[in-house]
Amino acid sequence: MMKINKKNIPKTLIEVLNDKSILTLNNKINILIPFLKEPMIFLESQEQIKTVHENSKDLLKEPIFAIKEGSSFETISLPFLDYNKCIFIAINKYPGDDLAIALDYRENNKEPRIIASDFTGNYTYCEWRVVFNNFNDFYQKLMLTPPASARMIAR
Repeated sequence: MMKINKKNIPKTLIEVLNDKSILTLNNKINILIPFLKEPMIFLESQEQIKTVHENSKDLLKEPIFAIKEGSSFETISLPFLDYNKCIFIAINKYPGDDLAIALDYRENNKEPRIIASDFTGNYTYCEWRVVFNNFNDFYQKLMLTPPASARMIAR
């Protein structure tokens, strides 16, 4: 099992990355997390997740993104993201939208919760919010949610 940021990726996420089925779920993200106003895409492989995580370290310098680096001595709480206890799994489709979804390992190393960046309440900086208790719950809801195009037809 590959580790990213010294964290194990949930088994279900590895499975859907390997069979590429996660790519069919991109159009459902905004339905489940309505405060994400711009199109989102899941990262397509463990390697891409690792690269995005490593590249996101530069965001620590930008207070607007509310990303801090905790340690064993310092706990970083919501609404901030703890860079050392997260793994990004989805990002904005278009550069500049500055949105992300991450696995958050602060409370549970085996079943990380899902958090997402939210700029809707405060436009001066991001607030990270819990959107699902774990990846399995998130994935099951994604699978049960009709795509945006089907929802438009049903109305």
